Amino acid sequence: MTRLTPIAEQWTQVECLLDEALALPEPAREAWLAGLSGEAAALRETLRALLRTQARIETDDFLHTLPRFEPPAAPTTEPHEGEHVGPYRLLRELGRGGMGLVWLAERHDGLAARPVALKLPRLAWGQALAERLAREREILASLEHPHIARLYDAGLDALGRPFIAMQYVEGEPIDRYCERLALPTAARIELLLQALSAVAHAHARLVVHRDIKPANVLVNESGQVTLLDFGVAKLLDGDRTAATALTEVAGRAFTPDYASPEQIRGEPLGTASDIYSLGVLAFELLAGARPYRLQRGTAAELEEAIMQTDAPRASDVAATPALRKVLRGDLDAILGKALKKSPQERYASVDALAQDLQRHLRREPVLARPDSAGYRLARFVGRHRLAVGMGTALGLTVLAGSSAALWQAREARTHERRANAELRRQHAVQELYIETLSRLTVLGAEEPEALSKPGGVSAVLMERLKDFEKRNADNPEALGAQLESVMIQLNYDARYAESLAVGQQLLKHQKAHDAPADDVLNTYASLGRTLQKLGRLDESEAMRREGLRWAPTVRDPESNSIRLTLAADLGDLLINKGQRAEALQVLTEADRIARETFAEDHLRYDTLISLAHFYLGFDDAKGLELMRQSEAEIAHLSNLDADYRANFAWWMSDALAANGDLAAAEVQATRAVELYRQTTGRDGRMAQRALSRLASVVAHREPARAAALLAQERQWFAARPDGIKGSTERLLRARELEAAALAGDVAGIESLAQVDTAPLLKTPMPLDGEALLTQLSRALVLAGRGEQALPLAEAVFAKQAGRSGGVTLAKASAELTLAHAQLAAARPADALRTAQALLLHLDEAQGQSHRSYREALALGALAAAQLKDAATAGMLLQRLERQPRPPFPSAVERADCDLLQAQALLQLGRQPEAAQIAEGVQRALATSGLQHAQSPRLLQARTLAGA
Repeated sequence: MTRLTPIAEQWTQVECLLDEALALPEPAREAWLAGLSGEAAALRETLRALLRTQARIETDDFLHTLPRFEPPAAPTTEPHEGEHVGPYRLLRELGRGGMGLVWLAERHDGLAARPVALKLPRLAWGQALAERLAREREILASLEHPHIARLYDAGLDALGRPFIAMQYVEGEPIDRYCERLALPTAARIELLLQALSAVAHAHARLVVHRDIKPANVLVNESGQVTLLDFGVAKLLDGDRTAATALTEVAGRAFTPDYASPEQIRGEPLGTASDIYSLGVLAFELLAGARPYRLQRGTAAELEEAIMQTDAPRASDVAATPALRKVLRGDLDAILGKALKKSPQERYASVDALAQDLQRHLRREPVLARPDSAGYRLARFVGRHRLAVGMGTALGLTVLAGSSAALWQAREARTHERRANAELRRQHAVQELYIETLSRLTVLGAEEPEALSKPGGVSAVLMERLKDFEKRNADNPEALGAQLESVMIQLNYDARYAESLAVGQQLLKHQKAHDAPADDVLNTYASLGRTLQKLGRLDESEAMRREGLRWAPTVRDPESNSIRLTLAADLGDLLINKGQRAEALQVLTEADRIARETFAEDHLRYDTLISLAHFYLGFDDAKGLELMRQSEAEIAHLSNLDADYRANFAWWMSDALAANGDLAAAEVQATRAVELYRQTTGRDGRMAQRALSRLASVVAHREPARAAALLAQERQWFAARPDGIKGSTERLLRARELEAAALAGDVAGIESLAQVDTAPLLKTPMPLDGEALLTQLSRALVLAGRGEQALPLAEAVFAKQAGRSGGVTLAKASAELTLAHAQLAAARPADALRTAQALLLHLDEAQGQSHRSYREALALGALAAAQLKDAATAGMLLQRLERQPRPPFPSAVERADCDLLQAQALLQLGRQPEAAQIAEGVQRALATSGLQHAQSPRLLQARTLAGA
């Protein structure tokens, strides 16, 4: 216990008196002390002692006055660059604080040549700090989590100085990271959730952090959080919770701004103390300010506020009206519960706090708020919103109480008649959703199993809609609004067949009742997209063409904007069907109209993105050029919603990765993940696809980091009651296989390849199943299991070949995967035919400047050489040598292509040329530092170089 413990019960009175004294000039303080009377007089000596140590109290740093316990052999100077501490050489100082110094260091004994953060004592503290660091070593050794800095080594150097070598984390404090990137609230919550998972892991091992603050929560450039410094943590088990000489001497080693009330009072600490500190951190990140606003800024005033003053609502201290709106309600309640004065009133665990934040992101009711029908209504409808159509869309939400309303996501109507019509439509949808929720409430109590079935909520909504069809038979305006809202609801819930049926009913209804042209056009756009999601591409194409012909004489801006959306959608669809010539014609014309009509609107840049989509996979440099043009021109637009920005970040990431700019691609992919999570929740379909895309980009840079990212996602799903979905499992496994293949980790591939592929080989094959089979086939080829890879590649190619006769990016990719599998399965004749067919397809699509073209040439040359067809092999190699080198996403993929060429040359007896290429591959792979020691591509490069 500290020496202040005997007056703990009087500490509040002491602090108030101390503040009085500190407000006086120093010469007047002694007279003030002498004049104290009553209960205050009994505290005179305590106050006098505290005033003598004023500077130390104000900085909350008692450690400077501790007696020095210097080891006999300790030097008198601080550590310096180049000095050896144990097996480590100091490179540069990273920071210093109350407990000591932190240096960037590396081993000088030839082992584990990685940078470390080396923690060193302040030499004057001697044995007291040695004890503290020894405890930190013990604690950290028990913690192993992707978001906790790992302990590598610990010990004493030749001079008896203790050191701890920890994972060196390149990042910045979480508050500065959020501010620098101007992250939205949802993205900040996702970062907090990473930190919460780390603290929960420590709590599960009976470890309390006790010093959670922004400086101890670092975020790296890919948005991964690492929690630092368990140096002041205290174990909860057994007699380890007892006070030690260290706590008696060293005093309080925490940061007061983030300390809990019980920590300030010097009471025994439990996990609730960390929950409070996490609440302060969350408050600061989300509201932009700390909970307590101080007038004097003294440590005493801060401690008084923490112990006595209730934290304000975050929304009351937020800087902008927009931020206040975001924080009001759920987040105010969550932060308020985490910051309760009494530990018993806070969240019972860090997991409980994390779950409430996740509920908020999913727009579900949070446990921190009192339950009510109005609140449940707002959360229910808030979870079921969807923007349909790039130009205009209908968004739904029902607000609590009598002010519940539906708003449109289109531009506000200016005509009074139209505005009144919109209000009537809002009331109609409000009525539908209130009745739906009432029915759900009854079912939840009486037949909960009905709601737990897939589509249970949507079934109730459809049931209510049928009732309203009868009621509103004479009110077509109200029925139209209700049909539209349900169409969107079902689409959002991925119930596309039902959404299509309601949408077709809506289109018929709109035409029968002379609905405004833009309403009808918007329905055409929605139906076109739904049909495409169902894989009914011909019908989707027909729907979009029909929409473009609707009401040709109506040319108001809103109708024109939806026509432009229909044209862009049609162009994208034609690309996906392989009708590239017409797609280019449609998109070029759409771009011309957009430039003339919507030069200052995001619709103009939608067409540029569609044109970039046309070129990516065939001419990546041109695709990136169009994406950069779009990026530069939309930078000044402030009215783009999160969905639009997420889509843009997705495509920009694709373009950058295809051109080998992986660092920039990772930034964009991370942005897409953050934005999709903001709009759909972490488990949303698009959020999961974006995470898969991010993992792919990271895998090309650092396969091990990609594996860690995917493991973290698995861990998050494992903590959920419903576990991981099949589609998500397939996406994660596909990316895990990709990372292992890029690293050349055959053992990892063997482990990951234990997949039941039979369900995926059936028709229809889901997109995520196609991705898994493709990556599994490629990984098995690398592992030398061509016979197993071949049927998987054949299944994927059969699906793509059956979709259309044209050239598509997916079909070209499937064709190349098949050629690799055929060659690996010792079927060079089949591989040659497939490679030659791919070359013809890429010639047709003007894809000669793409890496797939170069790879097909190299693979075909090797297949021909294995068949002893020297003429064909030589001709293909000649074409390859004349071909300009295209961009590759990574050195690994470029190496794979070059190794095919080197093998073909060796087969033809051109050994020096083969060795020269293989030596270049060796250097490139060594420089990347990403290959497993037993990587097949690395071993093959060495063999060819020495052949």
